[in-house]
Amino acid sequence: MKTKLFYLAMTIAVILSACKGDDGDIGPQGPAGSNGTPFSLAQGGSIQGTISGFQSNGTPFNNLTFDYKYYYDQDMFTYQSWNLQYRFQFYRYPSSNMQVPGSCNISFYLNPLTSTQPTGFNFYGWFLKDLGNNQTFSFQINGSGNSFVVITNFAYNASTRVATGTFNISVDAWDNSTGYPATISGTFQSNPLVEYVFRKE
Repeated sequence: MKTKLFYLAMTIAVILSACKGDDGDIGPQGPAGSNGTPFSLAQGGSIQGTISGFQSNGTPFNNLTFDYKYYYDQDMFTYQSWNLQYRFQFYRYPSSNMQVPGSCNISFYLNPLTSTQPTGFNFYGWFLKDLGNNQTFSFQINGSGNSFVVITNFAYNASTRVATGTFNISVDAWDNSTGYPATISGTFQSNPLVEYVFRKE
């Protein structure tokens, strides 16, 4: 009896699924939505400088300049209670338009916060130079961990929460996209930094 009821239910379900009416007329078009606001990066602080080195084919280049003034995330420093250090980090981009390629990231440590000599300074970046004839040279530094870095004129203002400094980096061949050594010199200035505190349990 249960088997017959099951087959009866299945038959009814198949019949009902096959009974599909015609689609109705398309309804009237709704009102147009408001125009969206174009998204753009904010401007403040900067990472700027000059790069010299070699292209991947061994051709030397000089004076690849950059001046990145736009940001997305807030500049920040984090107090790490387990090692009593402050880690600073900020990013900059070449344009308010996110479609424009290029980026730069600086990070370093201070211990104590009043120190004038950062440690563990690391520099990442993607920089481009127009070579003409529809050619663009792309230079990427994948971090300055193996490179020789000198930081001078560093200051962190506790009142304004702004960090400034000058850097000179002898970029190791392994730290950039060309496979040749390069040099980068420039300056940085943060926006007022936001402090975050994380404590290890």
